[in-house]
Amino acid sequence: MNNVELLINGKSIAPAHGRSFHRVDPVKNCPTTRAVAAEISDVQAAVSAAADSFPMWAAVGPGKRRDVLLRAAEKLVAYKGKFIECTISETGVAPDFHQ
Repeated sequence: MNNVELLINGKSIAPAHGRSFHRVDPVKNCPTTRAVAAEISDVQAAVSAAADSFPMWAAVGPGKRRDVLLRAAEKLVAYKGKFIECTISETGVAPDFHQ
């Protein structure tokens, strides 16, 4: 099963109230993903962390930003298969649709 956690300030954290929910594979009728259920205080923590880090990001030059974003894109491409697998199990869409 795929687990989706909160990522705030570069750290995986538990939600303030500890609740989660399951996404169910509509074809197999079984849980496929467990995701934490954020509440307002979690959102506020994420917004605060983003606001705190913005001045540092704003000071980064365009060449460095490009390098960071290209590395992020490479990681997304590397996990393409996993993204497709998760999407299929969560939506029931046929694999051919994702190609």
